[in-house]
Amino acid sequence: MRKTELIAQYDEKLSNLEKELELWLKVEIHEIEEWKNQHINDLMANHEKAFWDMKDFYIDITKENLELIWVHWAKLEEINAHI
Repeated sequence: MRKTELIAQYDEKLSNLEKELELWLKVEIHEIEEWKNQHINDLMANHEKAFWDMKDFYIDITKENLELIWVHWAKLEEINAHI
């Protein structure tokens, strides 16, 4: 084989390896982006659920406190009516 043929053969191999590497890199980047997007979606869903759970918790506390206020107010009116 001539020197130029060897150089051409190795240039072709190098070119093929570069194409394979570029493809591998694109696949890896795509997989990482998919993982990142899924992670973001999971975090958003978890935070949304936590927000609504906390909101429901404080609504229940407020409702219970209002009921206590009304009960004590009724008792106070009853006491004032007897005076």
